[in-house]
Amino acid sequence: MQIIYEQKLKDYMDKKGFCAIVIESYAGQSWTGRLEISARFADQRLSKSLKEHRKVVRIIPGEAGELLILSPALIYEDIIRLRLKSFLGIKVVEAEGIRP
Repeated sequence: MQIIYEQKLKDYMDKKGFCAIVIESYAGQSWTGRLEISARFADQRLSKSLKEHRKVVRIIPGEAGELLILSPALIYEDIIRLRLKSFLGIKVVEAEGIRP
């Protein structure tokens, strides 16, 4: 499995002091019954807390930090791409290659 971090994402994580990205699934629109993937940043404190409380089901090391997977039974492709997106000044992570 190969994890590719966009350069803007690496720079942003370094600038803000984030050491991991948390991936989890959640129920999308209730009438469709589909699961969606959520990706968010984690600093050292949050990362440590998630690991200590055993909420992390899988840890995938990457070049710019770990991927902390909170949801079991996700489907992973051979290449996972992580990008930084911005909407009205709010920064979010977009993950391709992980599906519920």
